[in-house]
Amino acid sequence: ILPPDIEKIEPREVVALFSKCMEFVLKRNDHKRHWNNNSMRELHARLRDECDELLWELLRHDFHKSEGCGNHIVGPDLCCIANEAIDIANFAMMIWDKAQKMLEEELKKNE
Repeated sequence: ILPPDIEKIEPREVVALFSKCMEFVLKRNDHKRHWNNNSMRELHARLRDECDELLWELLRHDFHKSEGCGNHIVGPDLCCIANEAIDIANFAMMIWDKAQKMLEEELKKNE
């Protein structure tokens, strides 16, 4: 169930920007099967995969930073970290969307 007066809430600038990045990635993947065709457990497995990918990118970034690698460019690492964070958020949103719809259906049944 959505919080009361949800339409009156204005997102912070960073939240609005982040959600636009999420939408960009979702639109880029519109050709793929819709998440409604996946179970929440399947989506959770994908979410965990994305968390593992983020951890890998963080570790890789930390390693390169600590090694002082002369030919290491920080920008691409940070870009990968940011992209993995977007992927995680999208899978979390998909799970939220499915749970929200299921809750709405349950509430309608019990009216």
